[in-house]
Amino acid sequence: MASVQLRTLIENVISDTSRDMKEQADAVDAALQTRVVEVENAKSALEDNLRKVRVSVAYSSSISLPVDFCRHVVGNIIREMLLSVISLSTFCW
Repeated sequence: MASVQLRTLIENVISDTSRDMKEQADAVDAALQTRVVEVENAKSALEDNLRKVRVSVAYSSSISLPVDFCRHVVGNIIREMLLSVISLSTFCW
């Protein structure tokens, strides 16, 4: 009789342990799936931000080139005007 009880006890412990392990595996799978979704969402958000930054940089670059060119041209014009004024003032004196 004691061996039958021991056998039943062992079968119950194994069954409980098996059920607990399956529940734990399911919980881990669910947590991992949630984390995968979170990482994918974060990756998408970062890619969107990167696209926005690239567009912003491209826009800024396209604006700064004409601005730099204009500064250069205006600087040359001012320089030529100053040289003309200096030449004129030297000629008049």
